[in-house]
Amino acid sequence: MPHDIFRFLWWVFFITCKLLSFLYIFSDLSPFFCLDFVSCRHIVAKVEKSGAKWFFAFYKYNRAKTLFRGNNEINMDAKGRMAIPSRYRDALDASSGGCLIATIDIQDKCLLIYPLHEWEKIEAQIAELPSFNPTTRKLQRILIGHAREMDFDSNGRVLIPTELRQYAQLEKKVMLVGQRHRFELWSEENWNEGRESWLAETNGDLEIPEEMQSLSL
Repeated sequence: MPHDIFRFLWWVFFITCKLLSFLYIFSDLSPFFCLDFVSCRHIVAKVEKSGAKWFFAFYKYNRAKTLFRGNNEINMDAKGRMAIPSRYRDALDASSGGCLIATIDIQDKCLLIYPLHEWEKIEAQIAELPSFNPTTRKLQRILIGHAREMDFDSNGRVLIPTELRQYAQLEKKVMLVGQRHRFELWSEENWNEGRESWLAETNGDLEIPEEMQSLSL
């Protein structure tokens, strides 16, 4: 019975916010208002399972606008499973029901990992690109074609698919790097090599893009 009540309240809450978003009243306040049915399905499943805990965790997530920062050294097991650091786990559970999407990075030997609702925005943008353009068709094939769903297990781990592990050369030692709305997943060796290369470039005559010249770091 309590689960049914929370499920009902959740749907009332969700539908109300959807209606408000159509009026553009709260369109910039939170990614909450951009959720579609797929994201909602994952979150409702959590609410049904754990009641108020996930309802209020989701509310807290959207109030805080959680961003992912910092790098994390993680050990991946022989099956390709890795534990998501606990400081990210509650926000990911609340925002996407513990469902992540991984795909390949077309510029570096690493993976891009998105919460489900963030990936849906990217996927929609990619899908809207003109398919008659050969370059955009390749982009659609690579990014969407390699996208894989990953769900938390009972220990807060996700399984990285073999194909993606091979592309990013992932072995036991990996680095999970927060990039605000998404993560990058690197092999420790490639991350360390890349970091040294990027630091060396900044010590030389690095060309700063015009849009970054006004930043004060």
